[in-house]
Amino acid sequence: PGASCPLTFSTTGRAIEYGLQHMHVSYASRPGINEEWTQLAMSHGKLFLNLSGAAAAASSVLGVDVKSLGHSVCGRIVDELEEPDKGSLWLRLTGMIRLLTYLKQADKVIAEFSARATQFRPLLIGSSEVIAADLDKAQAFFYEAFCVHLQSSTTSGFASNVLQAMISGGQESSAEEEAEAARLMTGINGVESAILVEQLDEIVDTIVAQIAKTPCIKKHFIDVDASQAWCWLSSSKSGPLEALIEGFLLRHGHRGYRELCLREACWADAPETLIVSMQASVVAKLQGMPSSIKPEPIDLSGLSRALRWIVPKAHNAVRRREATKSLLVNITNRLKQSYRALSVQLVAEGKLDDADLLYFFTHQELMEFVNKHCLDPAACKFWQHKIRQRQLALPFQDQLIFAEISVGNPVPIDIRSALQAGEGQIVGRPVSRGVVEANARVAFSISEAQALLPGEILVAPITDVGWTPYFSMISGLITDVGSAVSHGAVIAREYGLPAIVNTRVATQRLKTGDRIRLDANTGIVTIL
Repeated sequence: PGASCPLTFSTTGRAIEYGLQHMHVSYASRPGINEEWTQLAMSHGKLFLNLSGAAAAASSVLGVDVKSLGHSVCGRIVDELEEPDKGSLWLRLTGMIRLLTYLKQADKVIAEFSARATQFRPLLIGSSEVIAADLDKAQAFFYEAFCVHLQSSTTSGFASNVLQAMISGGQESSAEEEAEAARLMTGINGVESAILVEQLDEIVDTIVAQIAKTPCIKKHFIDVDASQAWCWLSSSKSGPLEALIEGFLLRHGHRGYRELCLREACWADAPETLIVSMQASVVAKLQGMPSSIKPEPIDLSGLSRALRWIVPKAHNAVRRREATKSLLVNITNRLKQSYRALSVQLVAEGKLDDADLLYFFTHQELMEFVNKHCLDPAACKFWQHKIRQRQLALPFQDQLIFAEISVGNPVPIDIRSALQAGEGQIVGRPVSRGVVEANARVAFSISEAQALLPGEILVAPITDVGWTPYFSMISGLITDVGSAVSHGAVIAREYGLPAIVNTRVATQRLKTGDRIRLDANTGIVTIL
């Protein structure tokens, strides 16, 4: 979400491109991986998926079409996406066999890669040339990490689509059938992001219990800024909380907001970003916000034989996907730390006068700057000016809003006309059942979410792990984009929160304070 710095586009973006190309080489008759951008693009500082590039697989794999692609990526059928010309039946049949083999091999590939991932430690000390050379070498492993996660993630999307197809009889699903699929995806044990939620809730509940017993603790955690609250929480003065937060960050400290952006710090490196949301959760619970109730595991006994077979596989696929996402973010974070070390070293060597400027080079530009341009005063001055202009542009790019789907070059939405929408209903995909009426809180970023009041319905473009601490205080979730297996959907189900994703226009149509009804049994949001 949001605008991305050039370094993120040229590393994370390139790794996504590489991973998707690798996926199509594995089963979709792509001849090889090349330097083209066929799966991803950047426009106005924003990253876009090229669905037409992804749809190319439909021409060579039996059972893969643009409808299933739309559901996997966008949570719905994308009418604008055209079906490519089909290859021969033999080509598509062998493609399906390769796809099933690709999915079957996921566990073996993940285990082998995870063992090697423990050795991935990009340099944090040395001259700028030495750190840069090591970072350049590390790109290949970073790309491989995305290949592994995409192979893991594909199993989740595939199983979810099969489950939905079984419920709807292979036809286009109704809202009720989508809600039933969401119900069957509830109560999955051992999901990494859900474990994160449980451990964070334990810390918050312990703080609430301590304040109830010793009210003066409020002045150490609530009535102070985030840095002061962190100092208390991470010290022996907080009693058992010190060990709890230490254990939490040891397991989940690599997570955070926009966690695949190289410019964003993780929770372990910037714990204040986590503390702010924890403070809000503690206040909400002190005001009577009930603790979340973990849903019971699904009883499979009353289901058809086919559903009894697919539901556990769909659950395992989500569990696997969330585990490899955590591993991928951990690897990304190690890369971030090395780039950060390089930025500090460049400042120390007098080659940059602001460490933040490093993020406004592309990776290749950075390598050339470190090894050649920074030695030439004229070239150094030119690049310092160029990347400052990019740095200046980013906040403006971040404010631009686009339609979910663009045909051709993306064009920003005129916000003035978008905000003139009247009352009515908004339709999306229900991913966690339930009905709730409450005030809306529209938040385009995690910093805006800090204003959440207990019991409000969170309305956001998209949510990732960084938003998780706020889930304990909201009564429902609405997002512009998302699918049945996106992060917001998974966590909403674990919290038992009614949730609708893929509304496309909720953040444009709704305003903070609007009274709304979220009906996640039908996928309809009503502006009251």
